[in-house]
Amino acid sequence: MRSSIQDSVKKLSTLGLASELQTEILRHLIDGRRSITELVQLIFHTSKDDQAFDAEYMKVTRAIRKLENKGLVATRIFGRDKPYRLTSHAIETLYYRGRPGESSQLVSIKDLAIYSSTLIAGAATLSLIWGLDPSTRARWVALSSGAFLYLLGVSSCRIVNLMRRVL
Repeated sequence: MRSSIQDSVKKLSTLGLASELQTEILRHLIDGRRSITELVQLIFHTSKDDQAFDAEYMKVTRAIRKLENKGLVATRIFGRDKPYRLTSHAIETLYYRGRPGESSQLVSIKDLAIYSSTLIAGAATLSLIWGLDPSTRARWVALSSGAFLYLLGVSSCRIVNLMRRVL
């Protein structure tokens, strides 16, 4: 799988990467977690004592921020030393880039159907509460609110799984 991912790094123009630096960062993060200092040393072959180190450090920092915004790179929220890593979404995307005919979407059609069903059930519950005759309202409100709560739970689980892929 690692070789497939490394092969697909060469085809990264479809990911919308703005620079060769972002490609190099992804290439080095395939091998494991790296801090910005390590990435600067690996990509530019400079040490902390060099005069150009600060400028190169800022270039890598900006490129990492852009990759984070795309959901490809993540780091721990807390802690002093924060090595960066590829997200699950990035690994799947890179893996599927090397395989024609297969694709990796962040939000699947199934997820969209679940989210829209939740919204429809919520809207139906609200309209039933405000619009039905009080004698028949209780049965229909109980049915629609039960469906809404069930779909809300399913949607919440799907959103948490989606966030885990990106973070």
